[in-house]
Amino acid sequence: MDNAVRSCADCGKETEIILSVAYQQNTLLFHMENPCSEKELKPYGTGLRNVARAARKYSGTVRTHLENGIYTTDIVLYNL
Repeated sequence: MDNAVRSCADCGKETEIILSVAYQQNTLLFHMENPCSEKELKPYGTGLRNVARAARKYSGTVRTHLENGIYTTDIVLYNL
């Protein structure tokens, strides 16, 4: 979330962060979208590495994607 907020602040225009969380059949899904430029994109920092570690603990996945200036993060945690 910190990176998403920082990226919105750096855009210099009105932007938004889209966050959705769903829980169904013992599976938790987090989906987040925020603006991001290629130059802002860096290798995973400590925060995302910690998220990936927590996802592995719950047999989950973390996927990130940048397309058309929108950075998307999907985290799925299974068997909760």
